[in-house]
Amino acid sequence: MGACKSKVVNQNTTLPPMEGRQEKEFNIFDNDGKEKDEEDQYDKEATKEEKEEVSVVPLYVTNGHNETNNISLSNPELNTVDNDQTDKNEEDQDDKDATKKEKEKVDMTNAYNQKNTISLSKPLKTALLSSDNPYCEYPLKKGDLSMNGATPWYCTIAIGTPAQPLKFMIDTGTKNTWVTSSTCTTDACLVHTGFNPKKSSSLNSLNFPPNKVDFGPWGEMEVDYVLDISHLDLGSEKRLDQRPLTELCTEPISIMLATNYSGEQFKYLVADGGMAIPSVPDREATALPYALKNGGKTKFEVCSFYTDPVMGTGVCRMGALDINRFDENTVQWIETKPNSDFSYLWCVELDEFTCNGSVVDIGTGKGFNLALDTGSSFFKGSKDVIAKITNAIEGSGLQRLSRVLYSKEDLHKYPTLKLNIAGTNYELTPEQYFFKVGNRWELGFQVMNGLPPDMLLAGSIFLDTVYCAFIREEEGAVLLAQPKSTSQSFNIGGTNWINSYDSKLYIGPIAEDGTFSGNYSSTTGATGDYPVVGVADPSPIGDTQTISFSVSWKSRVGRYDPSWHDVSSFTGLVKLNQTGKPCLKLNHLFQQSIQKSVTDYTATALSTGGDFTFVSRSK
Repeated sequence: MGACKSKVVNQNTTLPPMEGRQEKEFNIFDNDGKEKDEEDQYDKEATKEEKEEVSVVPLYVTNGHNETNNISLSNPELNTVDNDQTDKNEEDQDDKDATKKEKEKVDMTNAYNQKNTISLSKPLKTALLSSDNPYCEYPLKKGDLSMNGATPWYCTIAIGTPAQPLKFMIDTGTKNTWVTSSTCTTDACLVHTGFNPKKSSSLNSLNFPPNKVDFGPWGEMEVDYVLDISHLDLGSEKRLDQRPLTELCTEPISIMLATNYSGEQFKYLVADGGMAIPSVPDREATALPYALKNGGKTKFEVCSFYTDPVMGTGVCRMGALDINRFDENTVQWIETKPNSDFSYLWCVELDEFTCNGSVVDIGTGKGFNLALDTGSSFFKGSKDVIAKITNAIEGSGLQRLSRVLYSKEDLHKYPTLKLNIAGTNYELTPEQYFFKVGNRWELGFQVMNGLPPDMLLAGSIFLDTVYCAFIREEEGAVLLAQPKSTSQSFNIGGTNWINSYDSKLYIGPIAEDGTFSGNYSSTTGATGDYPVVGVADPSPIGDTQTISFSVSWKSRVGRYDPSWHDVSSFTGLVKLNQTGKPCLKLNHLFQQSIQKSVTDYTATALSTGGDFTFVSRSK
């Protein structure tokens, strides 16, 4: 459960009943499914410039997600200029105007290039990079990846009173926060844990009739609208449903209870629901970053992600950045570019897409959007966009490569991809843009009907290679940076370690075949100097390295211990912690010599917790 670094408030009272509240606060949708607050706000904020620019007519419409979209219709006939009516005095100043316009063109180009990367004020950037900002943090776990295109990452968030722990995707690709209801009995629902509304004393109905929500190619979902509280855990996840509420801080959240959905795509979701992190402002309690800031628990409306696909773990932090998880020298603050048809998506401009050094002509540049979607796994786009990219990857002619592989060794045949975003190239190797499903490797690009031709959607295949943050402050921005997992590496060869019992471990240099030798000594229990032999990954990539070794309890100095004929084996990983310091986490197998006096169940013993802390590297 997410640890909330904030003051714990009194949780002994439940939410007040709906009666007596202002209807506007919770009446999210009108009878047509539109969001009336957004329409009113748009009318108030319409400027003189927008009224004069009649070539673009903004319209508010609803799609199947019950989300309000801003669609631009172009009418070139309304944008013509009658040259016959031009003032003759202006014609006499052509040279002067031409010079002026050229200067303005240069200024606008510079302004555009700067605006593409500088979207937040310097004081705000400095404040966001502080380590003192309060936050709520949710550990992420990686589940199985399936062909449904959804993210494999999920976290556990508890809803209701008493708390009901449920698995959620934290999704920047939607405005809908939803969870499976215990009342849903379809095959797709029954494989997930459902929220039981009857068992929550803090639940309030929003008094809307059941509605159908359209998830496009995924199908429809029938939902009820409710308001309840989410629990932001300060302690252990164990037996959360039986822990007193005073140990938790809570936040109200409006949520859709999915009472009916079906289909393989829903069935194979790793989570029971989705927590929406839309790019548009949300005055309701649906978006947690907004709710946490509005409730005084955090200072900033920000949601950041760090994922380690090799370890299958990660962290989502709301309210702050985790400055220990990325290289500050690689930070990019990138302006978001809202797409009129998908205003809730976090879009940045994709300047260029290259394959093996050659530009892929998918229309990148000014006006081409890259949507960063933490709820997806693959790259997704229109049929034409995906075809151009996959054709470039596979090549042409008789030696055309395949989209499906059955051996990882074949990945080296494929090219490197680069996405240029705000002047920085983000590189993807074949190992990163292919993904494993069962016994095969699949190309991570998928056609998604309904996406416009000027958009490419990027899921975890790309987002797992960066540290990313979604910021709803000022004009809004996305932060991209190099995560510590790939900006640092550590080789365990030639290092000294110590554990909590003051036992010392030396690991010698790693040979080309991965083997090494060393020694183990202790001041408690066995007090000799014991030989170590083992094997480790000789060429580690990133911040982890696998290792296995054995300790023979026949001391090389002094008298032999009574257990000199026994052996301990260790296996595990060396990994950099949040501060960049190496930690050696091991499992321990103790093997006794088999004698008549040794019973079967005492011949071996397996334990965890054989952890060592890095001391120094030998010279």
